[in-house]
Amino acid sequence: DWENEGFYFSLYVLELATGRLRKIKERGLEHSSLGWSHDGKRLVLVTDDDNRSDLFLYDLERNKLERIKQKFRNNRQPSFLPGDEEVGFVTTVNGIADIYKIRLADGKATPLTQTPNDESHPRWSADGRFLIFSREYLEQYDLVIKDLGSGKETRLTHTPYDELSPVFIPGGKALIYVSDQDGIFNLHRLDLQSGMSWPLSRVIGGIFTPQVSRDGRRVLFSYFRHGQYRIFESPMLAKISGAGGAGGS
Repeated sequence: DWENEGFYFSLYVLELATGRLRKIKERGLEHSSLGWSHDGKRLVLVTDDDNRSDLFLYDLERNKLERIKQKFRNNRQPSFLPGDEEVGFVTTVNGIADIYKIRLADGKATPLTQTPNDESHPRWSADGRFLIFSREYLEQYDLVIKDLGSGKETRLTHTPYDELSPVFIPGGKALIYVSDQDGIFNLHRLDLQSGMSWPLSRVIGGIFTPQVSRDGRRVLFSYFRHGQYRIFESPMLAKISGAGGAGGS
């Protein structure tokens, strides 16, 4: 849908067991990732309203959309933290994109990154101890992991390409992400113990916003081809056929 000279989207929920497709929001959804609560009962998303990109919660059981009260105006890429009592997101303040979390009970916001670099695509480990995200270095994005207990950050990739949308694989020993290493965004896997990474796909259109099933056996993602984005599902692979050995980042 076109609205206010911008491109916005409607939101649907597809029930895989029944194939039922339900529209939640008609217009105004920003082209930004959304997050499911760990109990599967709520969604956190970003909508554009009154020149603000605001955070909203959608309760699937009550069919209710509710704004999260907070002061920031330019928010994106929300996701629930483990426990579902807090939401993490990216917001731009004074021209810099940083990662924050907000406590849903009282609206208290806490910065998790405050650097001169832009950060994006935050995701948490299942135990809540680690934060994985992308950070801009010299006009390209590398992956960074942060120990939230000690505050220590470790840069995981050092490439001239963009590494985006990292997601922990259950078990916390590896992650998947997308990289434009070959000029097109494809799925990659990174082993956190060895630091080695390798491609999982070779498509000609582009793969975006990967998600991993709770059992770690499946990957869902948006696939761009023939001018359209479609949702695809794939088994979790160790590497693609013909990819050869793992190559370091």
